[in-house]
Amino acid sequence: MEKYKTPEMFACLGAAVFLFIGVGRMPYDYYTFLRLVVCGCAGFLAYRGFAMKKEPAAWVLIAIAVVFNPFAPIHLSKEIWQVVDLITAVGFIAFVPYLGKEPDQESEGE
Repeated sequence: MEKYKTPEMFACLGAAVFLFIGVGRMPYDYYTFLRLVVCGCAGFLAYRGFAMKKEPAAWVLIAIAVVFNPFAPIHLSKEIWQVVDLITAVGFIAFVPYLGKEPDQESEGE
């Protein structure tokens, strides 16, 4: 797991933790903060995805950033947000091995 200790891995896992917490009952301010964290992490990861030549992941992350945009929020019911939060959290976890590698490790055939 040492090879995955990168800023991308920490952003993925950090966003996932916030999203899993958001599935529960939290104050409204938490969800505002959640949007900021997830949008920021997704934006950073999209930038890194383009830099690593992983465009499909980068475009998915841009879509996540748009959905969680805190400046022009999308208003959905709590039940729908719970599903979106769970799917997005699992997606961030799935990105760890994909985006979490150092760029020079990709050519080693792992």
